[in-house]
Parts: sequence; C-alpha cells; structure tokens
Amino acid sequence: MSNDHTIFCLPGILGRSKQQFSPVADVLNRAGHVKGIDYAGHYFDGDNVADWIASSIDFELLTGSRVTLVGASLGGMLIPHALKRLFGYGLDQAYLQSHVRSIILDAPFGAPTMAQIPYGAAWLAKIATQIKTPLWLNDNLGKTILDSMAVPPKWDNIDVPPGVDSEEEYKQDVIDKSIEGMSSHEFSMFVSQLGWMTGRGTRDMPFDALKGYDTTYVAYIGPQNDTVRQPDAVNIWRPAVSRVVPMENVAHTSFREQKRAHEQLFTKLFTL
Repeated sequence: MSNDHTIFCLPGILGRSKQQFSPVADVLNRAGHVKGIDYAGHYFDGDNVADWIASSIDFELLTGSRVTLVGASLGGMLIPHALKRLFGYGLDQAYLQSHVRSIILDAPFGAPTMAQIPYGAAWLAKIATQIKTPLWLNDNLGKTILDSMAVPPKWDNIDVPPGVDSEEEYKQDVIDKSIEGMSSHEFSMFVSQLGWMTGRGTRDMPFDALKGYDTTYVAYIGPQNDTVRQPDAVNIWRPAVSRVVPMENVAHTSFREQKRAHEQLFTKLFTL
C-alpha cells in the first residue's frame, strides 16, 4: 500500500462504498489507502456530498497525499461537482491537477442515457426532482417497490474464477451478497438520488472543472450493460475527460459478478 496515495470510493445509486468496492479491495489497497464516502440521511443532497468530497480531498492534500477519486455511476457524476468546489479552497490549480486524478465508471448523463427509463418518459424523472417523498413511504409502499427492483446479477453473467470448488455455490454467494447490498435502503433516498441524476446533477454539470485533470471514463459496452445506454453516455462525457477505456460485454459496475475483469481494469488504471 502506498502511504502517500488516498483513494476515495464513491458508490452508485443505492450503493454503499464498502460493499460495492469490496470485490476489488485487494487491488485498491495495493494502490493506496482506501476510504469510502457514503450518502447518509433520508434524502440525497448532491451539493452537500460534493462539498464533503472536496473537503476530504483538501484534507488529504494538506497531509501530503495524492488523491484518486473512483466514482461508480452516480459516484462518477459527483466528481466534476466536487472538483469545482475544490478550486474554491485556495490551493494552487496546477498543484491540484498534478495531485488529483479521477476514474469515472460508466456514469450516465440524464434520463435519455439511463436504460431503465424508457425513451420519452423523462418527464417521470422530472417529477422526482420536484416532489419530496414522504418518509412514511419508506416503511410501506416504498419498501415494496424497492424490494421488487432488487434484481440480482444474471446467473450466466457471473464469472467463476479457476480453483473454485463449487461453481454453483460461488454463483449463489455472489447473488446473495448482491441482494444484501441492495437491501435496507430507503425509498426517499432512491427517489432523491434518481431526481438528482436526471435533474440537478446533469443540468448544472460543471464539465469545465475537469479541465487539466487526469480523468478516465470507463464505458461498459455491449448487451450485458442494461443500466446505462452506451455509447450515448460516453459520447457526452468524452470531450471533458482525458481518456475513455471501453470494457466489452461487462455488466454495469459489476465488480462482484465479474471480479477478475475489474481487478485487471483497476490494475491497469493504477499503473497508468
């Protein structure tokens, strides 16, 4: 582990950093000191989260550490917002750009790039940005809706590494842990995250904040990605990032079910 390198893991919608990134923890831990940033509370406030990320980066830089932001989906969308705020901390811009880098994993950009929102139904997402979900829904209808949306990884998509005693037991364990990661979330948090992703997060996206930074966008290309419409999303992000790294036939941020592919990805990215 590098003592002068801090890696901040920013999870996706309804994600927890420790659970989501645990399958690639060995690679990340070899590259630096790993810290997670989670989204607490009943509602998602992208401005507050971006402020927290920026202040966390500032603290690490003041201790002499380099910083890498690794953002999965929603987490990737937060990165430009955080970097915009970081500039206001008064650190030299050239120093920031030489000590902070980002990895954006298959981040969407608005409702048209989110495969689970049908074309022409963006108005439904717009409603989510305008209505504050009553907290009582978290224990009633909202819980039922979230439980119905907790779709586990497809059995055939799970990559089984060599040396596993039972392929069936391995795949079942992946599914069980994935369902665990998708459970015990609040409906109000889900709706507010969705609303930010389709509204404020994209409408006010400060792409200019990425200028001068080393930023990699990882695009999951192929039919296994049924979450983000690619290459629609990457074509929007491409002008603002340093490089695009495609991953063929890999499901959206599927760290657990396609562990080896992601270990190879992060090993490559941390040696650039």
